[in-house]
Amino acid sequence: MTVEWDANRESDLACYRVHWGTAPRRYSDSRLVDTQTKCTITGLKNGVRYFIAVTAVDYWGNESPCSAEASAYAGEIQPVEQIILKNNYPNPFNPGTLIEYELPEQQYIEISVYNNLGQIVRVLEEGVKEKGAHSIYWNGQDETGQPVASGLYYYRLKSPGKIMQKNMLLLH
Repeated sequence: MTVEWDANRESDLACYRVHWGTAPRRYSDSRLVDTQTKCTITGLKNGVRYFIAVTAVDYWGNESPCSAEASAYAGEIQPVEQIILKNNYPNPFNPGTLIEYELPEQQYIEISVYNNLGQIVRVLEEGVKEKGAHSIYWNGQDETGQPVASGLYYYRLKSPGKIMQKNMLLLH
């Protein structure tokens, strides 16, 4: 997998560190790269989604905060033949969690969160989405931006002719 980024313009830039892992914001590996803005990562598992961020390191060893995170699948991706709603990660969670899904074709979808009484808590995503892998982050807040109570919640993906649902546990 090849990663490219915008150059850091600081005069004391010594190198970059490329971080990657298989979970959002949890990097298990990193590699130092000189001042070039491109890096090829090898040894990745084919078909696995990796999350990547870059930091800048100065001559004194100070390291910047991580860049905005990007994600990509390593190697060849098998075509999606049906809608897939994956388990959220992490679960249980506090304060937020990532919900991933895959679509076999461009289509209208709605992803909503419901409480244990079946009441809608928040619509996370609604509209026409391209085919392929997608993810949405839920920050544990309702439609008004207020944090919801600890407990069991359900996330539901609706598309024409299909409804899929999974549960998740929020712990404060």
